[in-house]
Amino acid sequence: MLNIKVIYEGTERDLSVPFDSKRTLKDILEDAGMAVSAPCGGMGICGRCMVNVDGKEELACTYVPEKDMTVTVSRRKNDVVKSAPELGELPDVGVPLGLGLALDLGTTTVAAFLYDLQSGKCLGMTGAENAQRRFGADVISRIRYAENDRKMLQLTSLIREQVFDLGMELCAAASTKEKQYGMQDIRYISIAGNTVMQSLFAAITPKPIGEAPFTPISLFGEELVAEPTMYYCPCISGYVGGDITAGILSTGIYEADETVLLMDLGTNCEFALGDRNGFFCVSAPAGPSFGRGAGSDQLHGSEFISLAARFLTEGVIDETGRFYGDKYREKHGEELKKRALKKAVFDAESYMKQLASDIRSLQLAKAAVGGALGTIFRESGISADDVKRVYVAGGFGSFLDPESAFTLGLFPEAFRGKVVMTGNSAGEGACLALRQENREILKKIAGICTYRELSGSKVFDEEYIEAMCFGQPEE
Repeated sequence: MLNIKVIYEGTERDLSVPFDSKRTLKDILEDAGMAVSAPCGGMGICGRCMVNVDGKEELACTYVPEKDMTVTVSRRKNDVVKSAPELGELPDVGVPLGLGLALDLGTTTVAAFLYDLQSGKCLGMTGAENAQRRFGADVISRIRYAENDRKMLQLTSLIREQVFDLGMELCAAASTKEKQYGMQDIRYISIAGNTVMQSLFAAITPKPIGEAPFTPISLFGEELVAEPTMYYCPCISGYVGGDITAGILSTGIYEADETVLLMDLGTNCEFALGDRNGFFCVSAPAGPSFGRGAGSDQLHGSEFISLAARFLTEGVIDETGRFYGDKYREKHGEELKKRALKKAVFDAESYMKQLASDIRSLQLAKAAVGGALGTIFRESGISADDVKRVYVAGGFGSFLDPESAFTLGLFPEAFRGKVVMTGNSAGEGACLALRQENREILKKIAGICTYRELSGSKVFDEEYIEAMCFGQPEE
């Protein structure tokens, strides 16, 4: 038997497991109920399941324990959670209203905000990597996993348990000597997320979203009266969810007199183009390049964008996405030497091969964004030049360097000087939805949004090909 001491989020547990030369540390930890993120499906290439084994970093999905050990598992907090709006004092209804919990259920991360419902004051905010990520990095993977009720309810339990933990954390942090808060004090929960995430939280199968015509069982937008009462932001389609209507609310663009564009960039990218009279919406999958931890260095996706832009400027990659190893060695030889010194085993050729693969993945993500933008402009009759403001949202968008995006051609030149980085607009929208009048506005927003499915669209296919190359297109 192997004795494994596990330090998991500050709590120590002792495991006694039989030795098995084929069982990885990830399998052992997950069998014991401890979540280990592995967006690559346990292939050992994403680096997200890194744990500390007796002082040395190891990949849990490839490491097979052969002796007694101490393992430390650290799940990263969501640094997208930076600010929350003040809701303003609510009308006096004669009794204390208790607390409200606003949730941004992202595919990659979950953010939670605790409010005093009477004063409208935010009492705290927190977040963490989505506990479902070990079942896939994107919504398609989650849909495929939730193929039957048992697996679907497993995902539901995971996200609900995580929300409960985040709520308990916030209540404990907000407590004082005079007033102790607990989950029983939370009377209202507002939820914003993509349609798949909202469905899973509500214990509704997302299976129809993965099959043509991609129609979800529910588009939400209603309250579920319970204890506490829950409100789900309205969705537009299977792939344009409550995170977009919440973003339209929080940015205030539902009142825009001029043409604006909301781009929510992540593993799935959603776009809403229009003004106060209506919005034309599309979505396109970008994959892990726009998620957290993308790239060979386990960088944020936004940091990898900056790295790729630098490579393009240096000639390490060209506009077709080809990676030139000799150029990389010329420009980054010292970096390779430092990496070799830091790691007992380091293969420069394998590292550069992985970099080249990551660049290709980024290229496909860039083409998906370009294809979606090209389609939305062609089919709406609005040009990029007509857009007066471009709001970039999402965890990825919170860190993106706009200049790098222009260098790679992720943003067209027509957007220069128009880009506004909005941060977590879905989270802010979820917070605003704690107020009744804002829930009425969300209902109106959903009513003026039109969705265009890109699957099978010849226009999208054409625009996707056109957007494949890095850099700005020639005039």
